[in-house]
Amino acid sequence: MLKSGPVADLGDRFAFPLAITVIGELLGISQDNHVRVRDWLDVMMSHTVTAEEFHRWNSTFAAYTAELVELRRREPGDDLFSALVRAHDQEGRISMGELMALAPVLISAGFVTTFNQIANSCYVLLVRPDRFASLLGRPEALPRAVEELLRFVPLPNGFAFPRYATEDIELGGARIRAGDPVLVDTAAANRDPEVFDDPDDLVLDRAVNPHLSFGHGPHYCIGAHLARVELQVALEVLLEDMPGLRLAVPEEELRWKTGTMVNACTSCRSRGESAARAGRLVNDRGAVSDCSETAPRSATLSSRDDRI
Repeated sequence: MLKSGPVADLGDRFAFPLAITVIGELLGISQDNHVRVRDWLDVMMSHTVTAEEFHRWNSTFAAYTAELVELRRREPGDDLFSALVRAHDQEGRISMGELMALAPVLISAGFVTTFNQIANSCYVLLVRPDRFASLLGRPEALPRAVEELLRFVPLPNGFAFPRYATEDIELGGARIRAGDPVLVDTAAANRDPEVFDDPDDLVLDRAVNPHLSFGHGPHYCIGAHLARVELQVALEVLLEDMPGLRLAVPEEELRWKTGTMVNACTSCRSRGESAARAGRLVNDRGAVSDCSETAPRSATLSSRDDRI
């Protein structure tokens, strides 16, 4: 990000390359396809595109996935896609339908969530500069801070997979019968006052934190450990290399992306320069911010109307 010039976008130049590079290495996605994959997933995670648009983009993504499968047949490696191809071709453990269904799920789940969680977590810290400052020079505090950010920052935007009751049960005064679908709001569960002390406060050193951001039980996210590592590394790098990182516009001017299944910042502009230099930062809407000489980095985030 620092090599991209005096003004850089924290999302495009930091969160995006980190998240897509990690999942790309694991799955064998070449660097020249990183932007294509992001564009595909932007459409596939949208709930405002037309059915025609969705099917067109989905068909293109499926064609790319098929090409990737064929490439790994010809040129197997130590990536996960190669392992999936072997599981089908040589071991017979999965069907071709399962292989083609697993591929896009792994790509989307491994990239979209981490990319946006990094950007959103930065936003949460930057609108609370005292919390950001409290982590400076304290890498040992990051594991608990990451868990608290995972609890506090709601990533799904009104999106949830249905669960089905296995028996009749009464919950919250409502009768749920066996077979009924239930949508679980994990963001609400993560603010449950019966589980968390001061649930609406960001407590970065929270000791007991049984949040449900990765799910629970047999549906617990298989990439949870990787996501935690990425978030911790991302914050460690920003805190060490950009201790002066701050918002460049008033918080009320921030906007969030709309029409998508995840809460997502649309822009996270930052300025990377030496502490002795001053600069100006312009966001997508033309807002300008000065960078003080004591703050080597500054950032602006354009985001969705409802804030975290």
